[in-house]
Amino acid sequence: MRKAVIKRRLFLLFICIIAVLSCEIPQSLTIKGKPGLYMPLGDPFNKLGPGERLEDYLTLEKIREMMGSEDNEVHVYDYRGTDIGADVQAYLVHYPIANMKLDLQEYVDEALVNDDGELISFDIPLQYSDPTYWNTFGGTPGFNGELFLTGDDGIKTSEGEPTFKIALVDMARLVKKVDGTFGFETSYDASLEAHLRVYIPAFGFTGYKQGVEHDGMLQFLEENTTIHPQTDLSGTNGFLEIYIKMTGPCSGQIESDVVFDWTEAVIDTVGENFDGEYPIENSLKEFLGSGVNFKEVKSYIYVDGIEDDGASLILDHVYIDENNTDITDELANGDLEPKTWEPITADSFDKSLSTLPHSFINEEYIDLTNVLNSNEASKLKYQILIEEMEVVKDDDNLSKSITADLVILLVMDFDVFDEEPIFEGYSKLDMGGALPDPGDKDLFAREGNDDDLLSNVEMVKISLKNIEKGVIDGELAILVVNPDHNTGKVKKHLININSPDPSLTLNIDDLPFPFTPKFEILLKNEAGEDYAEFKIKHREHGDKPFGFSLTVEARADLNYTVTF
Repeated sequence: MRKAVIKRRLFLLFICIIAVLSCEIPQSLTIKGKPGLYMPLGDPFNKLGPGERLEDYLTLEKIREMMGSEDNEVHVYDYRGTDIGADVQAYLVHYPIANMKLDLQEYVDEALVNDDGELISFDIPLQYSDPTYWNTFGGTPGFNGELFLTGDDGIKTSEGEPTFKIALVDMARLVKKVDGTFGFETSYDASLEAHLRVYIPAFGFTGYKQGVEHDGMLQFLEENTTIHPQTDLSGTNGFLEIYIKMTGPCSGQIESDVVFDWTEAVIDTVGENFDGEYPIENSLKEFLGSGVNFKEVKSYIYVDGIEDDGASLILDHVYIDENNTDITDELANGDLEPKTWEPITADSFDKSLSTLPHSFINEEYIDLTNVLNSNEASKLKYQILIEEMEVVKDDDNLSKSITADLVILLVMDFDVFDEEPIFEGYSKLDMGGALPDPGDKDLFAREGNDDDLLSNVEMVKISLKNIEKGVIDGELAILVVNPDHNTGKVKKHLININSPDPSLTLNIDDLPFPFTPKFEILLKNEAGEDYAEFKIKHREHGDKPFGFSLTVEARADLNYTVTF
């Protein structure tokens, strides 16, 4: 309606001018011309939300999220090994499966400290040393003269969560049995000796023990006994649970100092599961498209601290197929030999994995290409079997550790394949679906009547400006899909990004109403092949992100007559 008003005002202006000049009102008036329209559509990738551009997927944190959940200690590094091209981006993904010192006391001691390197402790408020304060609990339902130091709600009249939960996950998976003296100790105080009681089920305590003073420490011990971490810690997910209660007034700081004075141990995982799983969901496919696949994904396993020919590996890919059926594909099954994985202290890794032989002796590497190319979320499941290995507490063993590490090399080198190509000789990239799609609405907002200012468009030029290929290595083109809703026919036109003038001019025969062009990003296929090669180059500081600006220029043939 507004357009019609503008037109009528334009004609009235001409009528007034003619009337002034000739003092006559004409019977009709015709205006002809070729007005132009310039429409800057901007960079379509700027319309993506935060973290949704291609470069946002190429960070160490994003790759870590892709290769494991937040509960997993997954480390990602910028890979700079010479066994891949210097111009292609690659990442090394490290899963530290196990790391347990054979000095078991030291292994336990390291689990007792917080992030600041201080012993985990429980502070008993001063008022609990006052007998008068204890009398206030006399009328509390269920109070029988005991107060429990719980890890969830502080001090309670009934047993709740353990006072301390010490993570001994690797011991619970690797150690079959240990001989020695085990228990708990804290700084000595007479009130604690009289009224503090400790219960540690995994150490064979049959109930709450009273402490005994020894060298300035109050000790709660089970002496000359045997514990079985694989079974004794199985119900607590690998945590040593320590319960503490007070039977009378006492106060002070209770340190979580565990006594683990061992003499002999047996390592054996054949009868128990030393296994785990890591969820993997290739989020790059969400952005680039389901037809984009890694060319090759190599993985390596390193297990050390074991005896020669004393361990084996089972590695599976677990997923749900299109029929909602659980599927397990075996990736590796064979013997392991001791090999050490080198610690990484920086954000990059510059040694070549091909020069670091791994523990799986059957293959040079384990192929995970199909795992990473899965279109759905899946899991990488491992099981490491260590045959019975006796460990005696001596100087030789105290310096050793049992470690297991899984390493995956992700090279950003892809094949792009369309099962149903939309343009011969090219394959499609989704790129987050950022390019504009007007749907069924005319690009120029025309409604198909005489009120349209651009009712007779005779030429449209679509141009790419401010092109930045960023980290993309491949022969890119923009496909303009131009449907004719009246005939049902679809015309397709290609804009080569690398051409001197990356643009497309459409004349009146290619401009149906409504004009609803759709844009796609294509990669040119390899000569004679049905797929394209696509690389992401190594990103350097200051590199501009991938993007371009779309502009549309139109010219109309205006021939408008009004009769009075």
